[in-house]
Amino acid sequence: EVAQQDQALLVRFLWQLMINLSDQSKSNGTRLEGEVLDPRVHKSENTLSHVTLYFSQAMLLLMFSDYEAAAQRAIERGDYYSKSAPGIATNMDETFHRAISLYAGARQTKQKKFKKAAIKLQKRIIGWEKAGNPNVKHFVLVLDAESASLSNNVELAKEKYQEAIAVAWKDGYLQYVALFKERYADYLS
Repeated sequence: EVAQQDQALLVRFLWQLMINLSDQSKSNGTRLEGEVLDPRVHKSENTLSHVTLYFSQAMLLLMFSDYEAAAQRAIERGDYYSKSAPGIATNMDETFHRAISLYAGARQTKQKKFKKAAIKLQKRIIGWEKAGNPNVKHFVLVLDAESASLSNNVELAKEKYQEAIAVAWKDGYLQYVALFKERYADYLS
């Protein structure tokens, strides 16, 4: 056996994530445990395992709208993910997940620390777009909408949410279309 336990564990993390996201989990949807993953049994010292677990847990908090917990986690852990695995392709997604969780947490709780941290991450993502990254336009638009919503700029917020949804749809980011529609609906309610 050539240390294949770590690869098997990564599959378990992602498998349990999919079970939770598909609402087939019999446990709390925001906890990465259940039919295929028991965190007390399935452990690893591998950095990739740690960041995959971190990413999966953060995604569950975001997708199940536990914004305050997601925002608090974003503050506490900061750039842990990108510093621990700098070359991993999902760094942009993880940074965006933190930013939108922070904006959502700010709207939900009115905590200024969440808004301040969200603005900082938004500037980073805007920098990626200005540097020519074509894969973050939908992120920039929805974060503009979130920012406008906190500033009570109703028309700009509506415009940016609609634009973000359209761009995500056109570019094939269906998971983000769903998230953006949920955020827009939350704003309108």
